[in-house]
Amino acid sequence: MTKQIVTICGLAIAFCATLSGQGMHIKPGLWEASSAMNMGGSAPTIPEDRLAKMPPEQRAQVEAMMNRGMNTTTKLCYTQEQVNKGLNYNNERAGTCKSTPVSLTPSKQVSEVSCDNGKMKTTGTVTMEAVDSEHYNGTVKMHTEGNGPPRDVAIKLSGKWVSSDCGDVKPHDYSK
Repeated sequence: MTKQIVTICGLAIAFCATLSGQGMHIKPGLWEASSAMNMGGSAPTIPEDRLAKMPPEQRAQVEAMMNRGMNTTTKLCYTQEQVNKGLNYNNERAGTCKSTPVSLTPSKQVSEVSCDNGKMKTTGTVTMEAVDSEHYNGTVKMHTEGNGPPRDVAIKLSGKWVSSDCGDVKPHDYSK
């Protein structure tokens, strides 16, 4: 189950990368990408009354464990070439992923995604919308089978442009 959560978190970050596909008008450079994941029924919940009875330190630890991997923020670097050419994502941690554009406009991209690492198969849709050249929002709707019971995953994505200089954040090699 933990491997499944880590893999899906990796996919969430990967889906942020699909934003810069053909047709999307965003700036190249350093981006801060965030994702918030909801894995339909996969995380156990603890009733509020039980949480309230815990000492503050224990409650904080339990809540952190329940939310681990569900919300992520990372830095991504997009080159001008990537923005112009578009990205075809292949995530080494999740196996081979294929992203197929369904529709592309200057403000919106919809892609179908499928991944198979031999133990887990994931399929779904990624919708990204450029609010402007420095902000985007998106949604990911995925269905995963294997490595445990089937899961439906919903991810909310957002990104904001930070700088034209990526500093020490290197662009990902999407050709692998």
